[in-house]
Amino acid sequence: MAIRTIAQLKAWFRRGKYPTEEQFADWLDSYVHKEESIIPVIQVEGLAEQLNSKYVASEGHELERQHIELKGDYETHKKTSDERFDNISGCIEDLETENERQQTEIDSLNAEVEVIHTKDSSQDKEISALHDTDRDQQMSIDSLDGRADTLELGIRMHVSDTDNPHRVNKSQVGLGNVPNVATNDQTPPTRWHRL
Repeated sequence: MAIRTIAQLKAWFRRGKYPTEEQFADWLDSYVHKEESIIPVIQVEGLAEQLNSKYVASEGHELERQHIELKGDYETHKKTSDERFDNISGCIEDLETENERQQTEIDSLNAEVEVIHTKDSSQDKEISALHDTDRDQQMSIDSLDGRADTLELGIRMHVSDTDNPHRVNKSQVGLGNVPNVATNDQTPPTRWHRL
């Protein structure tokens, strides 16, 4: 049976009309079903004429040569493609291995940087504490310098005051009844004079 056109099938199913049993069977027979492994030669339009027509042998040989050439090209291309694919697969594995190695190095460096940051943080605290101690000690030194300057001034004044450096008066040492006589006015004892 030949394949029925869509227009013909629609005509059989117009409103109110149903295909006859013969039309329905004809319709189903016009298709090849999955269970059928071979399509009947009658159903392929023009196949018998093509098979029965004369075929020039040289054209057949040329077609066979082209087929062999194309098959060889295909095999060469397939082999080259397989080699390239294997190379790409190898490169991917190498790159993944290199990536893992570099990631391990990066992780190691990140760990070192983290240790450095931790050390920096603790060292910053130590430095801050040292600055605080230095500031406190500098204030103590400045205070001591001020006291030393005061003491030095006092000592200089004391040393330069040769008349009465301790500011002691006569009555404090029990000489309150002794008259004030300048030492230049007195004549030294004669025994001290040279003859």
